[in-house]
Amino acid sequence: MWKIVVLTFLLNLLLPAIKTESFLPSITEIIKMHFRSAEGTNLFFCQKEDALLTLKKSLNERQSYFINHLGEVKKLQLTFLMPQVLGVFLDLTCEGGHVFLKQNSGAFNATFRWLFWCNDPTATTKLLHPTRLMTDSDVTLAYPNGTDIILQDVYRMHDTLPIVATNIQRWSKEGTVTYLAEPPPRVDFKGIALTGSLLLVDTVINKTEEIPLLFDPAYLPKVDANRRYGFTLFKHLSEYYNFKYKYIYSDVWGYPQKNGSWSGMVGQVKRREADMGLSGVHFSVPRTRVIDFVGILDTTVVCFAFLQPQLFGSYKALILPMNATVWACLLMIAVVGVVVFRIVAIYDDTSQSNDSWGGSFLLVLAAISQQGIPDSTDKLPTRIIYLSLLGVSFLAAVYYNTAILNGLLLPAPNAIQNMDQLLASDMKIATSDTKYLLYDMTHNDSLTMKLRKKMEKSKLPNGGYFTISGGVDMLKHGGLALYIMTREAYPDINSKLSAAEICSLTEIEKYRPFKTSGVLQKNSPFKEIFNRKFTLMRETGIMSRGKLLWNPRKQECNWKQDALVVGVEPLTVAYAVLSLGTILSFVIFLIEISAEMKQKKFTRKNSSSRLFKKNQF
Repeated sequence: MWKIVVLTFLLNLLLPAIKTESFLPSITEIIKMHFRSAEGTNLFFCQKEDALLTLKKSLNERQSYFINHLGEVKKLQLTFLMPQVLGVFLDLTCEGGHVFLKQNSGAFNATFRWLFWCNDPTATTKLLHPTRLMTDSDVTLAYPNGTDIILQDVYRMHDTLPIVATNIQRWSKEGTVTYLAEPPPRVDFKGIALTGSLLLVDTVINKTEEIPLLFDPAYLPKVDANRRYGFTLFKHLSEYYNFKYKYIYSDVWGYPQKNGSWSGMVGQVKRREADMGLSGVHFSVPRTRVIDFVGILDTTVVCFAFLQPQLFGSYKALILPMNATVWACLLMIAVVGVVVFRIVAIYDDTSQSNDSWGGSFLLVLAAISQQGIPDSTDKLPTRIIYLSLLGVSFLAAVYYNTAILNGLLLPAPNAIQNMDQLLASDMKIATSDTKYLLYDMTHNDSLTMKLRKKMEKSKLPNGGYFTISGGVDMLKHGGLALYIMTREAYPDINSKLSAAEICSLTEIEKYRPFKTSGVLQKNSPFKEIFNRKFTLMRETGIMSRGKLLWNPRKQECNWKQDALVVGVEPLTVAYAVLSLGTILSFVIFLIEISAEMKQKKFTRKNSSSRLFKKNQF
């Protein structure tokens, strides 16, 4: 506090002859009001007395000002500590102010908020013509009008258009403010032509007259759908802001080259051959160094899509509900049951069926098969064995039948849920021929290298690279995980897979979904107004409708299973058991017939021998 008191005392000594009326009557209040939300505002004055008087008036203010004399400073000092929006007041009533403006003619983007003090607004407007005064500039002129001060908002939509000036406030000598008008909306480019880079990967446009056809989904359906979706959004921009397009063409998004240049759409915008790119581009740090991103147009999902291995419908369908350990335990119980039956049969003469090893086996098999035990006994030990077998077999059958029923009525649990499980599975790996995915599979990160190795082991035609249509055909048969970009693949998936198959389709993302944005030149003046319009499109549903129209997604599913048609394969085990039993019984039947015939032959031979001996005697 004492420092402020001392500084005030010194200023009073230095400025004994200066009166507040001799210096711009209300400019100090205007500065405080205009920069009330800006921290660290820079003030540049032509006269030292004006700078000292402003310093004196601002000593007790909460805002901080950096007050400068134009004879000592000619350029803004910018550091990484500067605020997000830097306020700048510049006195243009002297030649030093003109020089300062010329030296900082590029500092007119959204990072700066300017307030100019001048005597002639028309002459000041001419001074602003060579600067970067554009649609994102925040510039206000203050000039005297008698004893009042007029504040004027100035901007221009493009460097080929005139500057628009609007009187917005009048400040009286006493500090009273009269609002004259609102700053006009910055939405009219007056029909000028801006150059756009039109990205078409799979479409060839021969004439400018063919471009309107690209807005019709019925024209070349599914071809360059996402690029055309982005194109429609930029078309909305041109209609809203009243400008036209001149087109140049590219067939790739844009990647860095070995010589330091950039290819494709990004390269055209970087070299300022185009004002903007008319399609969404994946955000990446190297691209941010050469271009600006604007808005969020879409979310890109790249993943491996596959049908989970089916529990039912395969030859193992009747075995899979229980694992090998359970089957082994059931087999052991059956063996133990047969042995126990034979042991108790020695002391139980009331059992009718437990009369041999075969009878004991049939009793156990009947219990496990839930057919009951076709026997009755008076002995308690035998009854306890019967009940134990029926209890075990009942519980096993309940779980077995429940597993089969759940498999028919509910979606099968996902056995493969992440990339590690996919790599460890028996699934074959293939990649669709989308250009981005082909480029992505050339990377040498550990995951991509493992995927390439698994693709080689899969030994698929063409090295595992398929068209989207061909890949979906293979995916439909199961056992294949296809690397897709969802927005490119789902038109074919929706047309070739049934509703139940689509709902059962599993997607495992290789990367987290990433956003795509529009492309503008670095430090483009259109970034702010285009961002606002893209936000408006999102809020009003224009983007949502465009995504549904151009980029089909996986349908929302109330899960249902297709009607199950049981064929030969699911009942393979049952048929095998029936066939084995039939063959075994037929073999035993032949053996028994053979044995009986031998027995009869032996009996006849013995009978003839005894008769012969009897006749001799």
